[in-house]
Amino acid sequence: MEPDTQAIYESMWTKLEAGSSDRRSPFHTPVIATTDSSGAPQIRTVVLRRVDREERIICCHTDRRAAKVAEIMACDRVSWLFYEASSGIQVRASGTCRIHCGPDDPIAIETWRSVHPDSRVCYAAPIAPSSELEHWVSNQSPEARAISLTPPGADDDPPDTFVVLATSIDRIEWLDLHHDGHHRVRYTFDETGESVATWLAP
Repeated sequence: MEPDTQAIYESMWTKLEAGSSDRRSPFHTPVIATTDSSGAPQIRTVVLRRVDREERIICCHTDRRAAKVAEIMACDRVSWLFYEASSGIQVRASGTCRIHCGPDDPIAIETWRSVHPDSRVCYAAPIAPSSELEHWVSNQSPEARAISLTPPGADDDPPDTFVVLATSIDRIEWLDLHHDGHHRVRYTFDETGESVATWLAP
């Protein structure tokens, strides 16, 4: 019997939502790929922070000084990879990425006010990510302990270093490795936003 593509689609988004809220979920730490100025792909592991099923948006946070921010500013197409080894399920997603940052961006503001103090420490690093060093030095702010012990406030504004990367998904693919035959299906979206499923050879 042919699997139900709508059931697969809903299951896929349920796993993504779990990845954004459950630190133990394999989908909590996906890989995101960008393109650098030479045209070479660049990949790195990130933490999935928010998923909006209705709007088809997935988000992570990063330091504004990180190379991937400049890469996305130059080419806003990105790809994501999720994999759950225990079930053999892989999800690949691609779309257009928007950068949200600064004290005038509502998404950056709302998100920052929910960021845990321990995570806020990362955005106070004195040296920009990927900077070359003559020798190892700690890149932790002298204020790290104070930051980690300060509860978020309702009026907090995000620092210049804090960025939300929000990808609007326009193509997403599910691969389920089965002993009796793999299932692979691609979803695109019509002008009304409804998903259109296409079976692919695994």
